[in-house]
Amino acid sequence: MSKAQDASAPKTAPAENGELKRSLSHGQMTMIAMGLALGTGLFLGSGSAIKIAGPGAIIAYAVGSMIAAIIAACAGEMAVRHPVPGGFGTIATRYLSPYAGYIGRWAYWATTVPLTGAELVAVGKYFSYWFPAIPLWVTVAASGILILILNLVSVKSFGALEFFLSSIKVIAVIVFIVLGLLLVFVGLPGHTAVGTANLVNDGGLLPNGLGAVWVSMAIVMFSFGGVEMLSISAAEAQNPARSVRTSVKAMIWRLSSFYVLSMLIILCLMPWQQAAQTGKDLSQSPFVMVFSELGIPYAADITNFVILIAALSGANASLYAATRLLHALAGDKMAPTFAGTTNHNGVPVTALMLSFLGWWSHLSWRWQKSVIFSSC
Repeated sequence: MSKAQDASAPKTAPAENGELKRSLSHGQMTMIAMGLALGTGLFLGSGSAIKIAGPGAIIAYAVGSMIAAIIAACAGEMAVRHPVPGGFGTIATRYLSPYAGYIGRWAYWATTVPLTGAELVAVGKYFSYWFPAIPLWVTVAASGILILILNLVSVKSFGALEFFLSSIKVIAVIVFIVLGLLLVFVGLPGHTAVGTANLVNDGGLLPNGLGAVWVSMAIVMFSFGGVEMLSISAAEAQNPARSVRTSVKAMIWRLSSFYVLSMLIILCLMPWQQAAQTGKDLSQSPFVMVFSELGIPYAADITNFVILIAALSGANASLYAATRLLHALAGDKMAPTFAGTTNHNGVPVTALMLSFLGWWSHLSWRWQKSVIFSSC
């Protein structure tokens, strides 16, 4: 970086003087971003997008992958130059205006906090698949306390948990893709190749027209939410210059191939009208279908475990992101200053507790207790 570039850069924003510790490894950085972007929707099927666009959903996910790649690359480059607390929000404060940084970070926090609660409720529902007698509120509270404790200990423990959880999801998707591609193009012992006929049957590749692909993009892009996590976690990376760039590349390729290939396999293995119904219950998951077709025992249980892990990983990453954004806001005097305090391990404890209480309060306000904890 040249001296001229340094001289022309805006002055350091207050949040850049935070007390977070750089403890996240290269692998953890990649998996943190994957934790939010690779969520439960893929494992239960993307029925809503398929219902709108038919096989054209493959095109929608391919375009979505390119858009997500551009966003991730831009956020990554900014994070390499400015690996600061608050990520993109703090950078917006520097280069756009304090107002942009204020709105961006508070909006992100207000979105991520209820998302944490939604993911934890999902954890409870998937756990109830095995133990229906246990009240939903017990598993929601237990899983919430688990991620709270691991986030309280240190960012290193958070990163280790996220690496473990995301690795399970990645392995499950890879196994699904390998087995699915073999079923479609090669065949397996006792199973002939399915082929690609289902892609063009029942109305062709675009049964509802190209406009339907555009409409489905609203659903598709939600699936890629989380690619901005690298910008947020860069402030705690051991080596931001190396980790962020390589993590962006790895994440882009993994997410693009995972989503596009999974959609291709799903739409090759079943008519798109049937695929549009996937996700309404566990038995209709494309993962269950493929594993059951191959005679793998306990296919539904395996899939339920992976989906539960996906939800827990999403909750863990969401709580982390909400905490870091609130901490950065406090550092920039855009939130109560006590939210910017950290403990000896560099964990913003106050921001973490406020974010944790926030999702619980949101659930209590949004739904009655009987609805949240007695349904399902």
